[in-house]
Amino acid sequence: MAVPQEAETDPITDHVIGVFWAANRARRYLAGMGGAVALPLSSVEIGKAVDAYGSPLSRVELDACVLAMDRDYLDGV
Repeated sequence: MAVPQEAETDPITDHVIGVFWAANRARRYLAGMGGAVALPLSSVEIGKAVDAYGSPLSRVELDACVLAMDRDYLDGV
């Protein structure tokens, strides 16, 4: 079985994915007797990633992309 080729990407896509993972490291959790539940990312976590690493995108565009990725991520968790 051949190893699949990695999907082609571009610098902006790589940047958005990187910001998502950086913001994900700052994700908040709600803990209770039943365990911990991951809360959706907010502009606060995204802003911390942008402050640390910068961004060539506007915050409106970046937030929309990262929040859409987060919805898909949380659906799979």
